[in-house]
Amino acid sequence: LGTTLDELGGSEFLRLFSQLGENVPKVRREDAMSLYQKVSRAISRGMLESSHDLSDGGLAVALVESTFGANLGMQIAIPQTDLSAQAFLFSESHSRFAVSIRPENRQSFENHFHGNFTFLGRVTKAPRVIVNRNGKPLMDVPQAQLHSSWRKGLDLG
Repeated sequence: LGTTLDELGGSEFLRLFSQLGENVPKVRREDAMSLYQKVSRAISRGMLESSHDLSDGGLAVALVESTFGANLGMQIAIPQTDLSAQAFLFSESHSRFAVSIRPENRQSFENHFHGNFTFLGRVTKAPRVIVNRNGKPLMDVPQAQLHSSWRKGLDLG
């Protein structure tokens, strides 16, 4: 949910490469308030199965973290946009959420959020995180390996 922009400046992703970047995330207060209110109403109506804010590490980190509690996996496809795969996955644009819904709630979800969303894929029982773009694999990693790395943190020394 929300809008992903090319806002990698100051991100965890660029920090891995000892870069700072130029396009830092900007808070868009009116857009944020509107989305937060819609998310709140969707939760109260039982429309969402899960929700995770996108912050440090962007979409990629939020999606992976979402698999940890229930030892699930996911299969997603990054849509073709003007953004690079790195910007789409690691942008730290404000006021965004990774959510999951039941298939039977899709129509009410679409009506409620009026296009301010991108469907990415599905949750899987197989504990693997699979990410594709244009039919080409970008990532296919066991969830346990990602969880282990997340628990240990990154060795930046």
